[in-house]
Amino acid sequence: SEGKRQHDFQIFPNPSNGLFTIIGPSENYSVEIINMIGKRIYKVDHASDKQVIDLRDQVNGIYFITIKTEGGKNFNSKIVIR
Repeated sequence: SEGKRQHDFQIFPNPSNGLFTIIGPSENYSVEIINMIGKRIYKVDHASDKQVIDLRDQVNGIYFITIKTEGGKNFNSKIVIR
């Protein structure tokens, strides 16, 4: 078994009040968050292995998260803010 794969990301808590954490590999990665109408509301180019994101100023709903690793891998997820 290979244990924890290199590109596993955890996003929690989900649902959240808008304050949540992404835990990823120590490798650099970027995070982009898009709202339900397709507008980019958050971007960070060099996230840390434990990136805290604060979207408490956004309306409740579903947000789409795209994570890109330095190695060119994409990881897509959703977060519910309520």
